[in-house]
Amino acid sequence: MTRRSRCAFAVMIVISTAPAFVSRVAYVRGQSDAVDPPDRAAIDHRVAEALKRFKEGNLDIRLRALDRLAKFGTLAAPAIPDLISALDDPEPKMRARAAYLLGSIGPAAKEAVPALIRLLRNPCEALNRKTCTYVFDGAATALVQIVPDRLAIIPELISCLRNNPDRYRPGFASAIETIGAAAIPAIIDLLKDKDRNIRLAAVDSLSRFETEGRSAVPALIDALRSDDDGEVRDHISLALAQIGDEAVARIVELLKSPDLLVRTRAVRALGFCRQRDVKFVPILIELLNDPDLRFEAASSLNSKKYESLKSLKHKDRSTRTAAFAAIPILISRLKDPDPMFRKKAVETIEEILRDDFYTLTKTSSFTHLRISVAESLKSVLDDPDLRVQKAALDAIGEIGEDAKRWFIDLWGKLRDKNEDVRRAAFKTIGRIFVDSPENRAVLVASFDDADPLIRAT
Repeated sequence: MTRRSRCAFAVMIVISTAPAFVSRVAYVRGQSDAVDPPDRAAIDHRVAEALKRFKEGNLDIRLRALDRLAKFGTLAAPAIPDLISALDDPEPKMRARAAYLLGSIGPAAKEAVPALIRLLRNPCEALNRKTCTYVFDGAATALVQIVPDRLAIIPELISCLRNNPDRYRPGFASAIETIGAAAIPAIIDLLKDKDRNIRLAAVDSLSRFETEGRSAVPALIDALRSDDDGEVRDHISLALAQIGDEAVARIVELLKSPDLLVRTRAVRALGFCRQRDVKFVPILIELLNDPDLRFEAASSLNSKKYESLKSLKHKDRSTRTAAFAAIPILISRLKDPDPMFRKKAVETIEEILRDDFYTLTKTSSFTHLRISVAESLKSVLDDPDLRVQKAALDAIGEIGEDAKRWFIDLWGKLRDKNEDVRRAAFKTIGRIFVDSPENRAVLVASFDDADPLIRAT
């Protein structure tokens, strides 16, 4: 994903989370370059008209007036005094949009800096998180665009972040991105902060730079090794994946570490890197044979968060072949002595089934794998561990019509002593035998079940 497309995606998120964010791009960038009438007097007249509406109208009219002023960028400078006054408006949308507009005017709005700093420091505790982020982002973005020395704003941003890291994290990362790659050294220092929210903000900021963030890779790798917070490590993994192949290669090197904990973290990180490149799926598959890392490798393969198995649909045949290579290994692990790993193997197979596996294999040379998966799951129905049985029933529900021939086996699970297994069996049969005599028979049988949840279902 290019920086431009990622920024566009970020703006889409902002728009979806708060209607007041709609005009942010126009405010931040301004559109003075796009407005080029032959008569400067015409521009001044339009600015004056918009400013008049801003002074005299109600809230909606004033907000629309700001939208009009935003189109003129630096040419909206006559509105600076009124915009500074609007930074103290009781309506948060007004404060935020006024700040964005001051930023689009640029250095000419330098007299607004003190008021913007006050707005930046406002804890906005009375506002919800989205609105608070909106106001903070407006003030921070404006300061970055107005102050000639952008790096001078970083200490102020960090100070505000420390006062309310949970609320200010998104706005902080956005402001750092606006400052540019020159801010990276200052942000790297925050990776060792005691506050996890500060570390998360630092990592999120570094992830915005993608390939420009290569200088941060050593620090991110060290943090991946040493940070005790799982969420921070996951964000670090995503940041490294965003930065590119050079960063991911450093993760692969961690697999050779003598420290098992470091290797485990590296495997989990590779699951995130799959979002960028499917070539890491074969590495995860190979790690299924590692007695120390197999559980984490299976987790990385089957988690929706990583979407590793999406490579089953990849346009490149060699990539699809590599992804399908996980299936025989997972099938062989269904007889593993560790019941928790057997359960994890079944769950990973279930994720493969959810990934249109049957649709793919019916029209490819992998038909034998489809048969192997089906038969292996049927055999697991008799696993001595009830958790594995339940996972197998859930997975069989993904097979569809091909599982109808196992009705007798599934019917037997309806009489299992364990209520979780019975519930899973009722659910699976209901999915496979939709609007069929078998499903009606199961419904009748459910009325006599001792479990009230099954009867209710």
